[in-house]
Amino acid sequence: GFGIFLLSWLIVYTVLRFVSFNFGAVNSGSWWKIECDTRSYFSGNLIDPREDIPNKDDGTGEDSSPGTGKTTEPTRSLGPIDSAKEKEVRDLLAAEGIGINNPPCTTTRRSNCTNVAGMKQETIQGIIDLKRKCNCEVIVTGGTEPGHSSAHTNGSKADFRSHYFGGKPSELTNYIVRDKKFGEKIGVRPGNYGGDIYRDGDNYYVKEGDHWDVCFNCTCATTASGSCQYPKPK
Repeated sequence: GFGIFLLSWLIVYTVLRFVSFNFGAVNSGSWWKIECDTRSYFSGNLIDPREDIPNKDDGTGEDSSPGTGKTTEPTRSLGPIDSAKEKEVRDLLAAEGIGINNPPCTTTRRSNCTNVAGMKQETIQGIIDLKRKCNCEVIVTGGTEPGHSSAHTNGSKADFRSHYFGGKPSELTNYIVRDKKFGEKIGVRPGNYGGDIYRDGDNYYVKEGDHWDVCFNCTCATTASGSCQYPKPK
C-alpha cells in the first residue's frame, strides 16, 4: 500500500513540475505555486485583461512608461478607424502564425485593445521576417493604437510579449538574447524605462519593462563610447 502511495506521489510531482516550468506558471522558482492564466494556448489572438497599459509619448519618439500589467487603461482618443485595413493586416500576420494579444480598438472599445492598421509595409514585413527566422511564438502586444510614442502611431514600431506570467521568458526573448544567429547587443537605453538594445540589420529591439519595443527600418546615433541609446525611424 505504501509503495502505491509513493508511486502516485512521484507521478503527481513529476506532472506538476513539468507543467509549471513549461507553461510559465512558475512563481519565483516555486513550481508548486500555480498562477492561473487567462491566455489560450490554442488561439492565435491571445486576449488578456492584464496586458500592458499603453506608453506615453514624451516628445522624443521614445516610450516613457512601461507596461504595468494593470487591468485598466486610460481612455484613448481615436482618429478615423480603417476596419478593412485592420482586418487585412491581421489576416496577413495570422497567416504567418503571428498572434495579437487583443482585439482592435474601435469607437466602442477603447481599452485592452491593439491596432495594427497604419503599420508601414517594412514594419509588417519585419514582423513576418522575425517570425520566419526565429520559428517561435511571436505575439504583438502594441501597435498603432493611441497612447504610444509617435514612432508607434506612425507605423514604425511594434511591441512584442517578452515574458509569460510567472516570469518565464518567452520563446522570442530566448531567441533574441541567446541565439547567435539573431544579431548583437549594441547598447543600453538609459532611464527608468530603458533596457538592453539588440540590433538585427536595420531593426532595433529594446527590452522595455515587460515587452520588447522594436523599431523597424530604423537608425541609431552612437555615443562617444560607440554604443546605441535611442533608435529612431529613418
